Amino acid sequence: MAGDIAKSDADGADEVLGASWPKDSESAANDASKEQLRQAGLMEEAARQAGQGRDYAMQEMQGQAAEGIATKFGIHVGEFNDRVLQHQYTAGWLAMLGGAIATAKTAMNAAVASHEAVHSAPTAFWTFLGEAIGADSITQEDKDASLNTAKAAVQEAAQTLETTKSNIAMAIESGQKPPLVPQVPADTAPSPTAGTNVSPGGLPGDAPAAAPPTSGASTGGGAPASGGAATAPAASAPAAPMGGGSS
Repeated sequence: MAGDIAKSDADGADEVLGASWPKDSESAANDASKEQLRQAGLMEEAARQAGQGRDYAMQEMQGQAAEGIATKFGIHVGEFNDRVLQHQYTAGWLAMLGGAIATAKTAMNAAVASHEAVHSAPTAFWTFLGEAIGADSITQEDKDASLNTAKAAVQEAAQTLETTKSNIAMAIESGQKPPLVPQVPADTAPSPTAGTNVSPGGLPGDAPAAAPPTSGASTGGGAPASGGAATAPAASAPAAPMGGGSS
């Protein structure tokens, strides 16, 4: 995908990388994070409008009907605010996923680069007197050792990414707070910033919808619009942050 780190095509890259290059897209994960923040902005605006309705009922109306309307609006304010956090938390985890994918790809390309010079060097051979031929040549044993070291680095990067993806999936499902909660942009646009595909390897639909924050507050779809109370706009499910393996 455009904007993603490109797979190295240096000499020996295929031998080092094998089938470990991630199919996941870091730019798609970051776009999905931005979309979650856009949704958070919509919920924030809905909370503001519901708050205005509550305040109007409390200040300008009288009687039991006014109290009932104000109460319903107040409930909606809490629900909308809970959903703001829900989308912010998901955005934070998706941003972390984008960073993890980019880190893995960078580490794999570095492993390729570390082996390239050895891979391209002529292979030394030995005379019957035990003397190496070629001052700039490298023995096959040394080439194999360099290749194995590079492969091990690639496998470590791939495994770290898979573990991170699994942990992020569980965190989103359980509504955990990410280490960094991104702020809701002030200028929330009415249209999505990007699609929901995070990986061409099967990410869409694999991850659960974002769970409510672990604070225990309700994040349901909003109460019915009885008594003139506002209802919540439908919140889109977060882009699937986990999917096909790195093979």
